[in-house]
Amino acid sequence: MSSAELIGIIETEIPNIKEEFDTLIYETRLAVIFAQMRINIADIAIQALEKQGFALNECGFEENNMLMPYYIS
Repeated sequence: MSSAELIGIIETEIPNIKEEFDTLIYETRLAVIFAQMRINIADIAIQALEKQGFALNECGFEENNMLMPYYIS
């Protein structure tokens, strides 16, 4: 591979990798924020139901994965 070919690859691939990485970081941050929102909403629902005499049996993310739905029973 010539120097010119190598420089061409670096000039095209590095920006592509950076863009993909930035997108991955953005999507990961959103996933964490959405997971936290689900927990917060569930906590408010649990507190309201406990005030009405209901008891919490179990709660958590399906398959213990923050990307999955949050369940309460």
